[in-house]
Formats: sequence, structure tokens, C-alpha cells
Amino acid sequence: MERRLWRIVQLIANMWHDGLVLDAGARKGSTAALIARTFRNRTVVTIDPSKQNVQHIRTQYAATLSNLEVHRGGVSDDVGVMQYDADAVEKRPGSQVGFFWKRNNQGNATFPLTTIDALCGERRVAFLHLDVEGMELAALRGARNVVRTNLPFFTVEPHKALP
Repeated sequence: MERRLWRIVQLIANMWHDGLVLDAGARKGSTAALIARTFRNRTVVTIDPSKQNVQHIRTQYAATLSNLEVHRGGVSDDVGVMQYDADAVEKRPGSQVGFFWKRNNQGNATFPLTTIDALCGERRVAFLHLDVEGMELAALRGARNVVRTNLPFFTVEPHKALP
């Protein structure tokens, strides 16, 4: 986990109310796993569009961390499907799917999209971490209810917006 993010998590952890932690854009899951290990009384929800990343999180972490919930997909302001260029991802091992998202149905593979409101449902949310490769504003629009009712702490790793 990036050192700065971990320091933020440590600083605000005592101020969190009861509730889950959401790591959107989880990549290989190391951030979510560290939070799940440290705060075993909290559910940590991860979501990532990459099949390989989700499989890695499930086999490396979720098998031993009962408080880690793993989902494949992305977060946006609506439920649906996002297309991406799977060939480009395959050519760059370790790359994030988000760099290869396509608009106007131009990708050759898909992943499901959901909103943070739908993903979290009625559960209380204490902390959101968004690293969603240009979908930050859409993800926040899809979290209106979570933000309004829970007032969670959150961090956002900004990226250039998608065209």
C-alpha cells in the first residue's frame, strides 16, 4: 500500500464510526488486505474490473480473511457494462483495465458496472478509497446515498477523466 494512504488510514481509523471500508479499484488487493488484517471487526469490500486481479485477491487474501468481500466490476453513476480492450491489457502485464476502457461499444471484453450505493446497499460505510482510473466523478455521483447517510471519510486518487 502506498505509504501516504496507510498513514491517512491510521490517522482517521479511530474517528471512523462503525461501518465497512470500500476499496474501489483494488488492483491486486494489498491495500484491502492490510486494512482487513488490521481492522478485523470491519467488513472490507473490494471491487476491481480485472478478472486476474479479482482471482489474485480471492486466492491470496480472501481465503484467510473472512472480513474481506471481493467483487469483479467497476463503480460508476449507473449500473451497466463497460467495454475494454482485453488485447491491450494482455500486452501490458500488471496494467490496469481502466487505461483501456472504450466508449461507444468499441472494446472486445466487458466488465459489470455498479454504483457504490448499490454495492453497499443499506450497510453503514465508514471509509471509501477510490482509484478508478478517470471514473472518479461518476463513482462519486453513484455514491450520493452512501455519502448523504453515512458521511464516510474518503480518499480519491485522481486520474485524467475519460473522454
